[in-house]
Amino acid sequence: MEIYFVRHGETEWNRQHM
Repeated sequence: MEIYFVRHGETEWNRQHM
């Protein structure tokens, strides 16, 4: 579950930096 959380954070960061 830890990896899932980290992946979610990365996706949101990319979306904001798009």
